[in-house]
Formats: sequence, structure tokens, C-alpha cells
Amino acid sequence: MKRLFTIIMLCMAIPSSSAFCQHSDLDNWQNNIAKIAFNQKTTENACIKKEILYNGSIIPIAYGEFSYIEKDTNTVTIPFLYTYGRIIIAKIEFDRMMVMPDSTKVTALISFQPVRMSELQKKIDGPSSVSFTITKRNLYETYMNGENVWLYSYWAITTMKDCYFVLYRDYSLGGWYYYVPYENPKRKRIEKKLEKLFEKQYKEGASLLNFFL
Repeated sequence: MKRLFTIIMLCMAIPSSSAFCQHSDLDNWQNNIAKIAFNQKTTENACIKKEILYNGSIIPIAYGEFSYIEKDTNTVTIPFLYTYGRIIIAKIEFDRMMVMPDSTKVTALISFQPVRMSELQKKIDGPSSVSFTITKRNLYETYMNGENVWLYSYWAITTMKDCYFVLYRDYSLGGWYYYVPYENPKRKRIEKKLEKLFEKQYKEGASLLNFFL
């Protein structure tokens, strides 16, 4: 017990250590969660049922934002809080987005808990967040048909260094998205590697995730 106390005191006394830096990253992440949650307490919210999976694991909590261009000029950004299969978003902002055409491009950005990143990902500065584009119709479809989360509504993410692959399903709609910040032909090789890694993470022995089969 005395040894544990000494270690704790040493960590507190050396703010420049890597452990302290990791704590700072986690604190910033938690502070963003707390800020969004506090703001949501003062307004009516809409709930979008969605499972978010990251490298083969179910994510319990994350935060993010939806953004889209309104009338070709104004970029609208709506923060959301994701907790255990639910995306909570300000209803007034969500209703505003729902009047846009179904084809409106919506960018979803999700930020994950820093401890979920590998040491390599931390060194190369990502991906602590993942961004991809869907349409307004995808969000509407999920919002209106949110009875059964497990079979019909998910974002499944696979990362490899600073690259990632997202497979998404929104009830009757779906699609996929690659982020590979390199030029051909390396891009195609990395996309193939991401696909193989995705299959390994979500199809081999993952009985919980058999809806991907």
C-alpha cells in the first residue's frame, strides 16, 4: 500500500511524463462528454438508435457531431452524445436538418476514448476520431425505424495506423467508406488490407456480431 502511495505521488509530481499526457488526453475527452451532456439537459432531445463498433468491440460511450451545408452557403454543426446504442441530439437542430432534401450529404464525426488507441496510433496522431459521409435519408431512416438496434442499425469501424474503413447500415439503407491518405497504387493495397482486417475482427468467431455475415 505504501509503495502504491509513493507511485501515485511520483506521478502527480512529474507532469511531463507520458502517463500524465495520456491522462490529459483522457481528461479532455471526458470534459467534452460532460460539456455536451450538460448542454443537452437544458433542451429537448431526439434519440437515434445506433450501435457503434470499433475494431471488433462495442463502444459504450463517445461524442461527435453531424455537419451539413444548408442552402449551399451555411455549414450547420450539431454535437451529439453516444451512449450504449443511442445517439442523443438536440431535437430542434435535428428537426431543422430533417427539412433538408433526402440527398443532403451529412458528415458524421465520432471521437473515441484515447485509451482505445494503440501506441502506434497515438504516435502518428490518429485516428482518435473517425469521419465519414452519409445522406440525410440514412439518419431519417434510422430515426423512424429504431425498434431493433442489433440487427438493423450500426457503424462498424476498422482502423489501421492512420487509415480506417467504415461499414454502416441504417435499416434498409447502408454503405461503406474508406479513409486512406495516400496515393495509388498504395491506396488500393491498404483498402484490401482494411477489408481483410475488418473480416477478421467482425466475422471470425464473433458470435455477437453474426448479423454481419
